[in-house]
Amino acid sequence: MAGPKKTIIVRKGGEAKRTTQPSKPEPSFFERLKGQRIIIQSRAGTRYEGLFEAYKDGFFWLKEAIVVGKEYQVKTDLVAIDRGQTAHLHLEPTEITKKEGEET
Repeated sequence: MAGPKKTIIVRKGGEAKRTTQPSKPEPSFFERLKGQRIIIQSRAGTRYEGLFEAYKDGFFWLKEAIVVGKEYQVKTDLVAIDRGQTAHLHLEPTEITKKEGEET
């Protein structure tokens, strides 16, 4: 399936000529995440931290990952996280602050 095309107008000798060229598709959300440090929180509370590698066949793939559970923390070179078990994902925080006036 061909992607969208863009029209380019070229002027030669004062005469306008239209040509159509295929435009490059925008990278997907997951393609833009590749190589960035992300955090994935599972529905069960397990946290996965690592370099985003890919999203394929319903799994998020992280390299150089840390898996943080209630009692243990595990480091591994590669981990696959089932999308169906994921509560949310986000980039590694740039800042963390405690909210004032709230008790935990």
